[in-house]
Amino acid sequence: AACVPVVLSNGWELPFSEVIDWNTAAVIGDERLLLQIPSTIRSIHQDKILSLRQQTQFLWEAYFSSVEKIVLTTLEIIHDRVLQHLSRSSVMWNNLPGGLFTLPQYSTHLGHFPFYYAPLGIKPQQRFSAVIHAVTPLVSQSQPILKLLASVAKSQYCAQIIILWNCDKPLPAKQRWPATSQPVVVIEGENKVMSSRFLPYSTIVTDAVLSLDEDTVLSTTEVDFAFTVWQSFPERIVGYPARSHFWDVNKERWGYTSKWTNDYSMVLTGAAFYHSRIKSRPSSRRSKHRVRVRQDELLKGCKRPAAGSPQNYRFPQNATFDPSHSQSAFRHFQRSLNYTNVPSSRHS
Repeated sequence: AACVPVVLSNGWELPFSEVIDWNTAAVIGDERLLLQIPSTIRSIHQDKILSLRQQTQFLWEAYFSSVEKIVLTTLEIIHDRVLQHLSRSSVMWNNLPGGLFTLPQYSTHLGHFPFYYAPLGIKPQQRFSAVIHAVTPLVSQSQPILKLLASVAKSQYCAQIIILWNCDKPLPAKQRWPATSQPVVVIEGENKVMSSRFLPYSTIVTDAVLSLDEDTVLSTTEVDFAFTVWQSFPERIVGYPARSHFWDVNKERWGYTSKWTNDYSMVLTGAAFYHSRIKSRPSSRRSKHRVRVRQDELLKGCKRPAAGSPQNYRFPQNATFDPSHSQSAFRHFQRSLNYTNVPSSRHS
C-alpha cells in the first residue's frame, strides 16, 4: 500500500544500504528523541510524503517483491564490488527502472539512458527523425505516403525523413519523390520484414524517432503536438493509434482490439515517437521476424519493465489542434499525465 517506514533504532543496517539511499524512502529518527517523533511526522509536507511513498513502492517492486529479485540484487551488488569500473552509480540504483534493468556494459554514462533525463535535468534534442515504412510501390502522386511525407516535412521539429523501402518492387527514381525542405533518405530493407524499422540505422542522428506506416494520416500540427509531449517523457512511447490487448481464452493466446473503450494498453508504432536508444536486442528482433505482425506488443513488452509506469501516451486520431493554444493545452495535458506517477499507476 506504499506505506512510509519510520525507523527509530539507532545503528540499524537497512537492507542493501550499500546502494539504496533510504533517506529518500523512509523517515529515519533518533530513538533518544522518541517524544518528538509525532510532531516531526506531522510536519512533513504532503508532497514529501508522496515522494516517500513513490520511492518506497519503487524499491519494493525493484528489489524486494520476490526471492528472485532479492537474490539478483545481492549478486549484482557483489558484481559491482568486483568490477568497480563497471559498477552502477547511486542514480541507477535509486531511480526507475532500477539497478537490475541497467547494464553498465552498455554504458556508464547516465545521459545514454532516457529514463534518467528527468533526475539529471537533461533535455532531449529539439529535433526528430521520421522513419516511414513503405511496402507498396510508388505508382501515383496521390498516394498517402507522399501526403504524409509533405506533412511531416513541414514540421518545425523535423530534422530528416528516412523512407525504409521494404517493397518487393525496385526503388523508385529519385525524381519521383517530392521536393521537401528537409533531407529525405531512402534505405532499401535487406530482409523485407516489418521489424527492420527498429534497427539502429546510422543515418538516424536525433534522440527522437517518429515511426510511421506509409498509409498514416497525420497533420503537421498533430506531429508537432505529439513531439512536444514526447520531449517531457522521452522514455515512453507517445503516439496516436491505440489498442487494448486481451487474453483470448478460445485461441489460448494474446490478441488486441481496436474497439473504442475508456482505456487502452498499447500504442501502435504506426504513428508514434520513441527514443532512438530504445532498441530491441537481437533476440527480440529474431522473435519479431518469426511473428510478423506482433512487433507492437514486443516493443511494448521491452519497454514496460524499464518504464516502471505507463509507457504509452495516446491522443485522439485526427483531433483538431489549435496552435494558438499549444502552450496552455500542453501544460494541462502534462499535469494530467503527471498523475500517472502516483504509486497506484505502477500497476496499470
